[in-house]
Amino acid sequence: MQNASGSVYYDGFGTPIDQIGDGVAETLFELNGATYIVDGINNPRSTPNFPNVDRPQPYEEINNIWSPKNVGAWWDLNNPDQFPDVDPRANMGTLAGQVILDGFDNNSGVLVEVVGTSLNTMTDVQGNWSISLTARDYTKGIKFNKPHFETQTKTRTYTVNGQEATEVTSVTLIQQTAKVSGQVSIDDAADFTQTIITADRQGQQTIINPNASGTFVFDALPLGEYQFSITYPNGSWETVNIPLTLVSGQTEYTLPVTRVRNSFVNIDDGALYTNSTAVTLSLTNAEAVTMVISENGSALPSESFVSERSYTLTDGDGDKVIEVAFYDGSGVELTPATSTILLDTQVNLSSLTMSDVSGLGDTLLITLQANEVNGQATVTIPSLFNNLELNDDGIDGDVVAGDGIYSGSYIIETAQEINATAIAMFVDKASNEATITSDTNLNIATSPTITNLLTQSVNGQLVISFETNELTNSTINFGTTEGDLDQTLTINADGQFVHIVTLDVVDSETIFFEIITSDGVTTNTSINSRAQLNNNALTGTNSDGGNGEIGIVWGEQASAANYNVYRSEDSNQFTLVATTTSGTPYYVDNTVANDIQYYYRVTWLNDSGEESDQSESTSAKASIENTGPTELTGGVIASNTVWLKSMSPYIIAGNMLVKEDKTLFLMPGVEVQFNGENRHIYVDGKIMAYGSESEMVTISSDTAHYTNKTNQSALIYPTDANQNSVLSYTQLNYVKVFKDYESEYSRRDYVAPLSLIDSEINFYAGYRPDFYIKSAVDSVINVSGYTTYSELYCEY
Repeated sequence: MQNASGSVYYDGFGTPIDQIGDGVAETLFELNGATYIVDGINNPRSTPNFPNVDRPQPYEEINNIWSPKNVGAWWDLNNPDQFPDVDPRANMGTLAGQVILDGFDNNSGVLVEVVGTSLNTMTDVQGNWSISLTARDYTKGIKFNKPHFETQTKTRTYTVNGQEATEVTSVTLIQQTAKVSGQVSIDDAADFTQTIITADRQGQQTIINPNASGTFVFDALPLGEYQFSITYPNGSWETVNIPLTLVSGQTEYTLPVTRVRNSFVNIDDGALYTNSTAVTLSLTNAEAVTMVISENGSALPSESFVSERSYTLTDGDGDKVIEVAFYDGSGVELTPATSTILLDTQVNLSSLTMSDVSGLGDTLLITLQANEVNGQATVTIPSLFNNLELNDDGIDGDVVAGDGIYSGSYIIETAQEINATAIAMFVDKASNEATITSDTNLNIATSPTITNLLTQSVNGQLVISFETNELTNSTINFGTTEGDLDQTLTINADGQFVHIVTLDVVDSETIFFEIITSDGVTTNTSINSRAQLNNNALTGTNSDGGNGEIGIVWGEQASAANYNVYRSEDSNQFTLVATTTSGTPYYVDNTVANDIQYYYRVTWLNDSGEESDQSESTSAKASIENTGPTELTGGVIASNTVWLKSMSPYIIAGNMLVKEDKTLFLMPGVEVQFNGENRHIYVDGKIMAYGSESEMVTISSDTAHYTNKTNQSALIYPTDANQNSVLSYTQLNYVKVFKDYESEYSRRDYVAPLSLIDSEINFYAGYRPDFYIKSAVDSVINVSGYTTYSELYCEY
């Protein structure tokens, strides 16, 4: 180390050595007769290296005074309170993610900061960002900020591993404000700074003044509908009002250059259009005594000045220009004023047409030839829709914007037969109204569709049920020989959506049948199938979709030797896709394609191989959008829910509740990661984890709290809980489990109804570990801290 004059105080700090075996590498050196220790505990970066010297800090490099290079210790810029025992640069990872600016194509310019460090970066056009940083836990979260958008902070722990990229869940920022600027010019005024500019949003006002040149800026106005008023005090100047709506998708607006006059005429308070020749003129000129009004160059006789006057425009649609010459008491002409309004007294609608459609799912295009722009058009088709908007904006079926042709599209969502005329209403910019009907009728005739065909055995009878997408009559032809359906029954003759028929069938006899439906208008629809009396169907089927996979669960059957899982894409014809053992009441279907709705039914087989009826259908759709990590900021699991590997890790950043009689199913490979301190899932229902030897389920506290029992997360059961949760092939990492008693003695005496099978328990325990469960079978317990195995309490 040298001073500014180049004198050497010390040279060669050497290699850091663990001096006392405490795991801390220290470097000792002498300076001016004193001994100094450089380490990360006694000499953290947050304090100076040498007494009475504010600079340099150990991480700073100051030419000719101090350099941290080759001193035998490393400093991690983002972990200032200790020196690492390896070069941080050799143990770097990345945090990366994406920020979406809602309503914008360009997602750049978002400042992404790792809270508690100096690390930050900006997003690119796609919203992508990446930060390189030392491998460790970052416990204070990540902050996302951009002017005019809400600021979001993900207050959770992010674990960065060396040479690895940690993906951060996508963040969407909502625009909240916008910048509005403009320029004013004040007639006959020398000081523009006295101009008063008011932004009014539903009574909430923001008032500013322009600079000397007339320029003004509202830096950040909340989005919404505004009325901007511009006026000049102490005189006869007009007030100019400008409406403007600030919407998401635009952060900067410029008002038109505004001239504030002290001599002016307004027609109908500044209206742009009128459908009447009778109008009102508002006039202002502080020195006027007389005036002469002219329309399109034709002047009226001179008259006394008044501030308001009724006026009749000349006949004939078109622009009407009103000019007013003002004169003072001596007859000297003052500053004149001019105003224009469009007289529009009629609407000329040419035609209303509809595209050809045949039935359900088709898109109907309606087009109105109105012959003028800036109007409002709606259309009604009785029994289908009322007041559907038609637009002249170049989208949603409209070919060219601003051509006076208004169009709109509608997807036919009903299977009912319709024969109706379309009626359009048009209101033009001058408030003239007109209606027109279509030259042709809309004819929709859709054959009924049969779905959810299901056969089940009930009390020795065969019950066949199905649904139709419109009101239909239905019949069934059936028999014991395929191709010879010699019996017929009417299912219903009064038009129904849900159809059920019961047949008397001999045990083990196969019945072949044909369902026929009719809506009385279109072609009949039929479907063929077969059935026989079987064991009762399973209940409790549920499914959820991830990315490229769907998880299916069902209620266990005590007499089952195996389960068969069937799949369909039309809800009628099902194909066997899997067989599972009696101890596997679930299936993960990873042969599905994303964005297709799949239907599943499950049967059970007894030891003799006899198969039950199919269960009721459960359906789900996989999607690439269902890709983990899945961040949950709390919430209620109010229905049976399946969590999947592809959506892992499930990051629990807020407390959650599994409602009574509801089940949370964890499929093989699912990762549940509590984030933050003292998080919990309150299990009023139950949790069933179906891990496997190769794909264990993991449930973990925040890694920052592994060794702090007080802050560890928990599975908490109500004191009256009686539904047994079972976690198979599950790894519990530093998670507490107990019933919701205040007393830890009561927690021990009344254990949580949770059983572990083939699982692993890792926890750091203190005097009492808060881990009291019903049982642990063929499971491994790894304990750290000052506890004994007896304190990890299982009822049996």
